[in-house]
Amino acid sequence: MTTARDFQRRYATAGLIVLLIGLYYLTAKLGLALSVVGQSVTLIWPPTGLSLAALLIFGYRLWPGIALGAFIINSLTSVPLLTALGMSMGNTLEALIGAWLLNQYAGAAFSLDRIRHVVALIVLAGAGSTMVSATLGVFSLCSGGVVSWSDFMHVWRVWWMGDAMGDLVFAPALLVWARPDEFKWSVLRSAEAILLLVVQIMAGILVFGGLIEPLFGLHPSAFPTSPTIFTISLKISPVISPSLWRSSSWKSRALRIYPRSLF
Repeated sequence: MTTARDFQRRYATAGLIVLLIGLYYLTAKLGLALSVVGQSVTLIWPPTGLSLAALLIFGYRLWPGIALGAFIINSLTSVPLLTALGMSMGNTLEALIGAWLLNQYAGAAFSLDRIRHVVALIVLAGAGSTMVSATLGVFSLCSGGVVSWSDFMHVWRVWWMGDAMGDLVFAPALLVWARPDEFKWSVLRSAEAILLLVVQIMAGILVFGGLIEPLFGLHPSAFPTSPTIFTISLKISPVISPSLWRSSSWKSRALRIYPRSLF
């Protein structure tokens, strides 16, 4: 028998899927602004982190939002529809596998306040599940004639690193904002956040200010600055988010309608 609560949960699911499609599209447009191979392969892919966080917070039932959002944005990059479909499959499987691996490893106890869980995020999701999207995505591009097969490994590396950065930069920030009670504000955390911001600014000046290339002969790249960005996403979000999250009346309602235990 279908109860009012069941209908409420279904409407909540549909609403979250629609919201995820919209957020996927917006964050993908941000990522495509940094595309380096055609209009499809970018240095950082924010939807990867968004998708992983969405499945970890709300459960696997949101996967249609990832699939539809990925297909829409990929089909708008002037690639054949079959190629866009293959890329979307990779994006969806990447998020599902990453969330499943983390849930299997830590379950409901997953917390970025624990070192071993942070390491799991880096290894299982950031480095592991992103290989699925990179492989299927680049295979689809090559099969569709968008990229030459001789460039497969080069494009694969860029795709994989972009997705990995999306997981390591955006997923932690979203997970922290969703579960601020796991983190306790302190003067030490604030000092760490300020120090990391200073380090990140200095790294940005070195990398993008043209100081590294003359000294070491290296071409400027965004990747040398990513470790501090990843750490900042863990350290700063807990300081900012608790008051905003606790003041949101929809927090308890959303989690009551849509508990993770349902998945």
